[in-house]
Amino acid sequence: MPKDKQFPAGATPGFPLGTGWGEQLVRARARGRVPAYNLSAMLLSAWLVVLPWRAAAEPVLTDAEKIRNLVTQIATGDFAARERAVKALEALGEEHAPLWEKERQASNDPEVRERLGTLLARYRPGEMLWKYGAGQVVSSPAIVDGRVYFGSFDNHFYCLSAQDGSLVWRFAAGEFRSSPAVAGGRVYTGCLDKKFYCLDAATGKPVWEFKAGDEIFTSPLVVDGKVYFSCNDRKVYCLNSKDGSKIWEYQTGACPDDGEGYWSSPAIDAGRVFIGSTDQKIYCLDANTGRKVWDFQAGGGVDATPAVCGERLVVGAAKDALYCLSSRDGKMLWKMTNAASRISSAAISEGKVYVGSHDRQIYCHALEDGKILWAVMTGDEVQASPAVVGGRVFVATYDHYLRCLDPATGKGLWKFPMQEMSFSSPALAGCSVIFGSYDGNVYCVRSGVRGPKDWPCFGENAQRTRSPVPKGK
Repeated sequence: MPKDKQFPAGATPGFPLGTGWGEQLVRARARGRVPAYNLSAMLLSAWLVVLPWRAAAEPVLTDAEKIRNLVTQIATGDFAARERAVKALEALGEEHAPLWEKERQASNDPEVRERLGTLLARYRPGEMLWKYGAGQVVSSPAIVDGRVYFGSFDNHFYCLSAQDGSLVWRFAAGEFRSSPAVAGGRVYTGCLDKKFYCLDAATGKPVWEFKAGDEIFTSPLVVDGKVYFSCNDRKVYCLNSKDGSKIWEYQTGACPDDGEGYWSSPAIDAGRVFIGSTDQKIYCLDANTGRKVWDFQAGGGVDATPAVCGERLVVGAAKDALYCLSSRDGKMLWKMTNAASRISSAAISEGKVYVGSHDRQIYCHALEDGKILWAVMTGDEVQASPAVVGGRVFVATYDHYLRCLDPATGKGLWKFPMQEMSFSSPALAGCSVIFGSYDGNVYCVRSGVRGPKDWPCFGENAQRTRSPVPKGK
């Protein structure tokens, strides 16, 4: 080989040297025992042999395949191998409990059934992890950085440890029905004392407060340094999240039937605020100025909070229907009439819309055209908004249950009993689902799925938008 074509001593361009024999060859070349061209040829030939072996040695397994392999080890291995397999199953995480149960039911091996049964007993979905007595709670909790935030009818706002439900702090004011939003180390919530509060998330100390024109039932959003909420004075407010100064307000119309209050909370997408009103309209406002972009006349007061998915907005109206509108211009895309007096706020996931109704049913509609895919009858009204996480639908109902449903069929997977009804929409973080009840408790229950790290406000994310967005919709 010509001298200018020889590799420098010890250099093998393009060839990894992670194997012991490769390193020995390089050292041999450096001592002059192996010609450079021989070294390169040997490494190339050997690597071509090793590459297929390395690829075959590292197959990518699905979680179901990993679990099946570990179950096989339980069935065929010795005692030590079985113990290792059980520990490996546990290390995969309790959100895989449905797969453990599937393998347990499919197996005829008594060792497999016993060991998986023991493991499942520790991770049974629907098992209560803790509860905290805080008076009647209709507020939907927020969960951020291992802490749970909610307000109560007992004139206190609470912060608990998400791990064990112990009290971290509480703040005394008026009656709280508003579900909080947590952002930037601060908690934002409205109160029936006609004030909107910003509290320090770590200590509960007030940072600022804003005097509104009436009681506040609704749940705020915090987006881009602004706080948005609605009030019983029929106004939508936008405040500076840093100091509480008012940026703008928008006055909606009078309520035709002089209803109970203003319940619809804002949703935000693409620089626009979407909100329903007791004046039977759905509004789209500019998020920066409060200027009305469009409104839509519904057939009844709109208590529900809009859910936005791409360019579609879904919201229910009292005594009327479930509407799907274009978020761009407010034009109606479809309408499903419902005889019930009220429909809950919707949750949207994978092209499906999930809502509760005062006719005692939980519905699943197609986002495309509103077609009812399934409906499940419960024992009483359903006012709380569903939450969809990890391939499960969670919803609290008036018949004293938190229910977990299969999103494809509506089949009940498990239900957790309370002593009273619940208005509280469930919040999920980690492997827990947390919600309040009229029976005076906030409950933390094992969800059986892996949820997000945080749940910063009612509706899960800071805009109350839903994803993934169906393509072309």
